[in-house]
Amino acid sequence: MRLWNGCTPDSEHQRAYVRGLEDASAFLKSFIEEIEEYYSDEKTDTDETKKGGELEPYIDVTRIRELDTIPQKEYDLRKLIQLLKEINICYREKCYFGTILLVRALIDHVPPIFGMSKFSEVANNYKDSKSFKESMKHLEESCRKIADQHLHCQIRKSEVLPNRTQVDFKNDVDVLIAEIFRILKT
Repeated sequence: MRLWNGCTPDSEHQRAYVRGLEDASAFLKSFIEEIEEYYSDEKTDTDETKKGGELEPYIDVTRIRELDTIPQKEYDLRKLIQLLKEINICYREKCYFGTILLVRALIDHVPPIFGMSKFSEVANNYKDSKSFKESMKHLEESCRKIADQHLHCQIRKSEVLPNRTQVDFKNDVDVLIAEIFRILKT
């Protein structure tokens, strides 16, 4: 330990200052190396991230706002809008079980808007473009199966957790929400 007094030359203060900066630099470099080594997987969200590093929402917020502008006539859209908001929260927080289960809840919730009682009827019988029907069949066949796997599978000796890729039905869900808006805005 070095003691300083009024007689300590300025050059000694300068050397101590430079040594302190070097120590601080080495300390910060070790933190950076640790972050790069142990937390690098969180930096891989490149395609779907904003500049701030946060995941893009699963449901485009514009779609939610559009639904919120529809006057409540035949259907109360509060539950639908809340489901969409909660899907975004789960996806943003990387809660992929919650994301896929809420998407499944969404497709189970909306058939009456299409004049149907089950989503399989929407996917197979709704009178719209071939592209719309194909998107809905993808939701019905793939999304429902993945959600059911996570919902109904009991504990096992070894598990693999869902990831962002596995729960990604954003395009098909957007097509669904756009069609709901089109139907209800008239």
